[in-house]
Amino acid sequence: MPTDEQDRVFGCAQACARQAALLRGGTIDRVLRRDDRRPHRGRDERAGSRGRAGIGARHRSSDRRRDAAHSQGHREGEHRQPHAQHRAAGAEKNTRVRARVVAQAIKELMDDADNVIVMGHEREDYDSIGGAIGVAAMARAAGKSVHVAVSDQTVAIKKLSDLFPTEPGFESLLITPQAAEDFVTDTTLVFVVDVHRPDMVAAPKALQKSKRRVVIDHHRRASDFIEKPLLTYLEPASSSTSELVTELIQYFVDPISLNVVEASALYAGIVVDTKNFVVQRDRVL
Repeated sequence: MPTDEQDRVFGCAQACARQAALLRGGTIDRVLRRDDRRPHRGRDERAGSRGRAGIGARHRSSDRRRDAAHSQGHREGEHRQPHAQHRAAGAEKNTRVRARVVAQAIKELMDDADNVIVMGHEREDYDSIGGAIGVAAMARAAGKSVHVAVSDQTVAIKKLSDLFPTEPGFESLLITPQAAEDFVTDTTLVFVVDVHRPDMVAAPKALQKSKRRVVIDHHRRASDFIEKPLLTYLEPASSSTSELVTELIQYFVDPISLNVVEASALYAGIVVDTKNFVVQRDRVL
């Protein structure tokens, strides 16, 4: 639950507690005042009145202690909140710094490569194909020949590929795993996105043939990891690989102008993996 929402809920709870305490104390006070107006009370009546007064005093004392504890907790929460905000700001800054460093490293690796092959996991979803097309946009901006190796057509690829004929240069972007294997040379830079297990990639033979590899993923690291990558960008706290690639694009070269297919693919990957911006990994936004 967001901090502002927590404060509102806590404030409402405090108000309800105070109102309940006032109602309890007020009822007892009214009874006492009504008893005080009774004429010619006897000894038993006076004793009963004193007993009720003692109960009322104990209730009010208990309510004051409870309100004081709630107020103290609220003040402590107010002191803790800035520290939490500072930690969040620091984590965000570290993420931006790392994204900038990784983007510069990718640019240098692409400059040394003759061509670029990008692949996701087999049976690609929107995040996998979105991240792959985003990396392809980076390679295009670096002036490199790039292809995206895809497995048998899935719903995600079919819907996105329907947009390709309207954009120049995309008719030959998607290639089969067999064609990807033929394109791989000793100087080919192979990107693996949204997966880091070698047995789950879309073009395993092309990956095995390659000597220069980069892994970009948002899943937790598994025991069977792709061997000898030149660069690994693994961020399990990120919502999606498309989010990671979008951040890298911001720091890659200035500026990268995304066309409608590239922007749509990245956006689709983020929307689907976050369930329309509701979930970020294991927590609700």
